[in-house]
Amino acid sequence: MFKMFLGAGIVIGLVGYGVVTPDQIQTAGSKVRQGVNYVMSKGKEATEDSKFTFEGIEIPKIITEDIK
Repeated sequence: MFKMFLGAGIVIGLVGYGVVTPDQIQTAGSKVRQGVNYVMSKGKEATEDSKFTFEGIEIPKIITEDIK
């Protein structure tokens, strides 16, 4: 938990000093979201083709809304 707060503090400091812009953080978040969705879709395809499926368990899809 301490590492999470330390990382958030470092990001806030970098944004405050102008080293990183909020647009860069948003772009990085979009890339992470796309990567997670890609991996989850490939996992879903693999489980559909496989005999090792679990009933009642669905692979979650990350859905985000744009903040205006």
